[in-house]
Amino acid sequence: MSKNKDDKYVFQRKPRICINCNSTGIATYIYGDPSEKAIAMFETGKYAPAGCCLELNEYQRAWCCNKCGADFYKKAELL
Repeated sequence: MSKNKDDKYVFQRKPRICINCNSTGIATYIYGDPSEKAIAMFETGKYAPAGCCLELNEYQRAWCCNKCGADFYKKAELL
């Protein structure tokens, strides 16, 4: 884990514990319009909606804490 110049928490893979609150409830963001299946996945707490558009930045939101709402980023793989 590292913090970039914009104070974003950047990870190479999904964190196991939230840096802010020590919760283990970390959800993976899913982009796109939610289907019925996606909505059911959100209810499990393992996934969270991220919106319909993926931003083309150097870092993208990949995970969030279910307890405190902290966002965690990964370096985008831009072609």
